[in-house]
Amino acid sequence: MEAAVARVLVAVDGSDASMEALRVASRIVPSGATFRVVYVADGHSGLRELLPHGFFDHDGTRALAEAEAVMKRASLPVETALGETDLEYDGVASVILREARQWRADLVVMASSSRPMLMHPLPGHVVGHTLRDAECPVLVCPPSAGRATRAESAGNNEQPVASEGAVSPPPVFL
Repeated sequence: MEAAVARVLVAVDGSDASMEALRVASRIVPSGATFRVVYVADGHSGLRELLPHGFFDHDGTRALAEAEAVMKRASLPVETALGETDLEYDGVASVILREARQWRADLVVMASSSRPMLMHPLPGHVVGHTLRDAECPVLVCPPSAGRATRAESAGNNEQPVASEGAVSPPPVFL
């Protein structure tokens, strides 16, 4: 019998939050699943014109290398892909969804938010678009999701302690 989740696409942007989402996925997805990690360079970001050509590609290459290292430590094989927005109205979420559709992903995993406000002025902008238009389930990991999963897999029943006043929502799984 084939696992219900056999193909997992994880969107990363090089942030700690996105790498933690990858770690969470590597721990909770059934064994035997295939992972594909995608980084999307926003070709129409206002910053693109201010920075040297290839700046975002270098950032993407570095993020994908870090993702490969995370998966190697977990002893899991992974494919990587560097995508780029290419149309005037093409956004990062559109590229993630196109990649998921073309690769036939059973699950998309991403961090709840991670990029600085300068890159995406609305918190959760990419996540919101991905959730709205996804054709498969999406697991959205808040920054605290990895701490909770590590505590559970270590076998202790202690809940991670959040900073005073901080509220950590559970992962959204649609």
